[in-house]
Amino acid sequence: MARAFSWSVILSLVSGRIALATGLFWGLLVGCGGGRSLPADGGGGQGGNALDQQLIADVDVLFVIKDSREATVVQQNLVANFPAFVAGLRSSDNGLPNLHVGVTTTSMGAGAFTATVPTCQTPDLGNLVHDVRAATDPVCTSARIRAGDHFIVALANESQTNYSGNLSDVFRCIAQVGSSACIFEQPLAAARAALGDPTMGLQAPAGNQGFLRDAALLAVILVDDEDDCSVPPDSMLFDPSQTMLSDPLGPLASFRCTEFGITCDGLTANNGRIPRTAGGPYTGCRSNDALAQIDRLHALTPLQFFVDYFQRVKVLPGHLVMAALAAQPEPFVVGVEPMTQFPGLVASCAASNGMLGFPGVRLRQLVDAFGPVGSIRPVCQNSYQDAMVAFAQLVGSPLRTCLQAVPADVANPGQPVPRPGLDGAVDPNRVSCTAADDAGAIAPCNPAGQPAGTCWALLSAPDCATGIRAAVCRNGFAAISSGQPCPPGPNSTPDGDHVILHCTTPP
Repeated sequence: MARAFSWSVILSLVSGRIALATGLFWGLLVGCGGGRSLPADGGGGQGGNALDQQLIADVDVLFVIKDSREATVVQQNLVANFPAFVAGLRSSDNGLPNLHVGVTTTSMGAGAFTATVPTCQTPDLGNLVHDVRAATDPVCTSARIRAGDHFIVALANESQTNYSGNLSDVFRCIAQVGSSACIFEQPLAAARAALGDPTMGLQAPAGNQGFLRDAALLAVILVDDEDDCSVPPDSMLFDPSQTMLSDPLGPLASFRCTEFGITCDGLTANNGRIPRTAGGPYTGCRSNDALAQIDRLHALTPLQFFVDYFQRVKVLPGHLVMAALAAQPEPFVVGVEPMTQFPGLVASCAASNGMLGFPGVRLRQLVDAFGPVGSIRPVCQNSYQDAMVAFAQLVGSPLRTCLQAVPADVANPGQPVPRPGLDGAVDPNRVSCTAADDAGAIAPCNPAGQPAGTCWALLSAPDCATGIRAAVCRNGFAAISSGQPCPPGPNSTPDGDHVILHCTTPP
């Protein structure tokens, strides 16, 4: 005999699928977490176990962008196609989520030698970039973040902003971060520094305060044509006094990140380190996390440390997506410079615009660790349009409007409520659901329409597997056939407001 159970659909003003100007909230089913607990019977008399859930209300997007040599082409490609990312977030109902967009760079210095290694002496250290570094771009004379702010804020479908110009232009002006910074690129350490890690005593920079919102979906987008080379702040790996091939650390070049950070199948000598001689293609390459257990100061920070960190920074299920523009990890081949015999990785990808990419082993490994909420796209492309669309879809995928199950029918115990017809709404007297926001209980909408007030409704949705989606309107409820169930009005839902719709399903 089937057992009845109850479920909660979380509604929020997040999603590329909502028109925030209408005050419309859409539903999302996520896993257990903190938040408001509603009656287990859902108001419909059905027993069951409630899901006590924290909802997603907003979207924080952090871009970590390479700013060392040969980064200009990557940055120009990114900003040229950022409008496709914005358009993807706007999809369906022409609305944007409540956005925070931050930009930082891969420049974290050179460990204990930051003050002496050329190009590494003035790192960003996770501080969000808010000043214009693309001084020659004429758009940037007017497209700027408000003085004193360090990240982009676009709320209520971009009707409340902290910048001049449009969203794509202001991003364009802060994301062109230059190409003269530290050659030892640390995108993962930079992301952690930007967001903070209070569990381990790392506070985000003062200017970054307020960027990361507790209930928001966090999207981290890494943009780099080389691999991650994140090290502890006191690392000795970049000792500039060692410059020769015969020195313990070898030449002061990015191959140190490879030798002391990556291992591949079949490598057993020197704790699995990559040899400084021509070789490959190597296979099964991965982060050499074991090396850090042997010599922390001369190894990269273990990749697993960052996997654990990102899972910790957003502990609630469904609240993190991880994306990267990076080079494929194979072929993984080591070449040598003929005159010096210094080693270096051979590019694993190339594009006709001159773009080269070098095996992104650790970046691929990190994104893969997040399964369906991770996406990696090739950095070697003439256009990042498809990648930006894919990333917008990744951000939008947890924000679906569809209900995940059909509620019970109060009038016919043990049966699902009849699905609404085309342009129809469920009679709230027939459905076993309740709704509440931060201010308390929300009344169901009058299916015949109402001129004002906050209310919730279950609507016809042929594109949903259940045939039903949810809406919370803040300025009355219009006839569904109008195509806009939530009329516009001055009382738009505030940033961070929470709504939970709690329903039971039939046995």
